[in-house]
This record gives sequence, structure tokens and C-alpha cells, in this order.
Amino acid sequence: MSALKLMERFVESGLPPGAFPGWLEEGSSETRRLLREAIGKRGDLARLLRAVGLLDGAAREALKDRDREKAWAEKPPTEKQLAYLALLGYQGPPPRSVLEASRLIERLKGEKP
Repeated sequence: MSALKLMERFVESGLPPGAFPGWLEEGSSETRRLLREAIGKRGDLARLLRAVGLLDGAAREALKDRDREKAWAEKPPTEKQLAYLALLGYQGPPPRSVLEASRLIERLKGEKP
């Protein structure tokens, strides 16, 4: 889960900002660990939560896209993606990640009439 989504879930819970560190301790994901680390270094929890609450829709989507791309860049391409690339006529080297395969598919689809 992205840090943004996790923080949004906390804001939606209605708990006071001071409860955030304890709430983060309830899980063991890498995102929670990184947020606990960030809070420890900066110590400005209220500002962090206000910023999440004020993000507009476009900024939220941009952050989600960035998180998605990072995750996709680390995963190998799926069998479905590889099969679709073959169906589209792709004959180059196999993509190294879900992200690379996705971009190839979009490019090849754009080239089709």
C-alpha cells in the first residue's frame, strides 16, 4: 500500500493526530516502517497529516501513479503481458518488468490502426 493511501486511512479513521505513531505500530508493512522512521526524524506529525488532507485529486493521482510505477518496475512481467506482446507482434528482447511490458503494450497498441 502506498504511504499516501495508508495516511488517508488514518485521517479517515477520525483518530487524533497524536495517535498516528501508535496506529502505525499496529502493522508491519514496509510503508508503515518508513512512515514511523519519517516521523521519528521530523517529529512534525500534524503537518504531515494536514498535507495529506489538503492534497487535491490531481496530486493524489500523481502520487498513486508514482507508487504504482515504482512497484511495477520491481516485478517481472506477467505471462498475460508476454502473451499479449506476442499477439501484438512484438519480437524484441523480453521486457524486464511489469512497467516495461506495460509501456511496450501501450506503444504497440498506439501503432495499430
